[in-house]
Amino acid sequence: VLNTFFQHSADELMSWVHRRWGTQGMIDYAVGRATDWCYVLDTHSLPHAEVNSDHRLMVLKLRAEGDASTQYVKEVERLRQGAAQGFPSLSHDLYQAGVSVLGTAQRRNSDWRDGHEATLRAAVARRQQALDGLRLSPGSQACLQELRDARHASRRVVRDLKSRWWSSRLQRLEAAARRNDAATAFSDAKEMGRLLRSQGVSVEPLAASPDADVTAKAAHFQAVLNVQRPVSPHIWDETPDLSSGAADISWDSPTEHELRCTITQLSNGKFHDLVQRLWRGEELDLTTWHSSLLFSIWKGRGLVTDLDGHRGIVLLDVLNKVVCKMLSRLSELAEKHYAESETGYRRGRGCTDALFLMRRLFQEWSCSRPTRANGSNSLYVLFIDLTRAFDAVPRALLWTLLQRKLGVPAHVVRSEIVYMP
Repeated sequence: VLNTFFQHSADELMSWVHRRWGTQGMIDYAVGRATDWCYVLDTHSLPHAEVNSDHRLMVLKLRAEGDASTQYVKEVERLRQGAAQGFPSLSHDLYQAGVSVLGTAQRRNSDWRDGHEATLRAAVARRQQALDGLRLSPGSQACLQELRDARHASRRVVRDLKSRWWSSRLQRLEAAARRNDAATAFSDAKEMGRLLRSQGVSVEPLAASPDADVTAKAAHFQAVLNVQRPVSPHIWDETPDLSSGAADISWDSPTEHELRCTITQLSNGKFHDLVQRLWRGEELDLTTWHSSLLFSIWKGRGLVTDLDGHRGIVLLDVLNKVVCKMLSRLSELAEKHYAESETGYRRGRGCTDALFLMRRLFQEWSCSRPTRANGSNSLYVLFIDLTRAFDAVPRALLWTLLQRKLGVPAHVVRSEIVYMP
């Protein structure tokens, strides 16, 4: 990896930036052979280069051999002879030959750009002018701010044009449906579907009828969300006893103040009493809480008809969510036993921390320039992706572990069982 050796500013080391959120990262690497490292003089990215991508332009400066560079210069000089006079005619001849054989491209589908060419050209011209000003004055904060404003303005113009175009098409389609104009509705829907297909979006239905669609989704998510996997009988012996940390956690009944922090309005104090009874483990009729609405959202990759490419979103009862938030006391107990390397589902930590640590490990290892002869300098990384890991957790075993190994009181565990059977 050649673009991690040289000292540059943070912007010049980042090779990728999110267009909307501005998140930066080094995800593009220049890779070369170990025998060619001596020829690498410098490697960095150009953060101000205007490219039509969220990846930045990378510059790799190499040292060339003397004989090869001299021969290359001679060949270039020989090729330049007569190129200035012959290129215009060659370009015209190639264009005419292409038109005569292939013809001119005919746009069959209109999109959001139609009729707004002048607005788009003005936005592009402003951005290019701001970029030229920054190149003339690299250290000027005013020029840098102008470039940022121009970029934000151009993106805002594009978003507004797209939103208005789609809104007008949908309103026209709804109006045609209301007045029973089947011809116009079918024509507009067909044109919009053709446009989506040209952008790589599949618009095929999941099933032949709505009932078959619901049946297929129910069967799929029933298999996804209810995974049965064998559990080793020796898990009790291998799990350490962590019940000592539970003594520092308050397991008293939820107070009204805690509920006020969770919800904005109480109904005559009745809900507070319901939560306390649930917390004490009393038997309550909460069958409606065990029902939910399931929506499937396409992830944006693969075929729409493939249910493996859909994400299931479960909507619970509002009161159910409040009780779920009250059970967040378990997170305090979990924080006492988390390893320092654990970054998932923890406040203040996330994938960014893990990626940063992994990147630093690669950089430190790359700078040491290990050799194959020295095995101690080797770096091994193991990536494991557990399929449906959370869906396959045995709930009954989880309740027992909470009570026996973590020291959670029995009435709290019973309230969780009532809440999540």
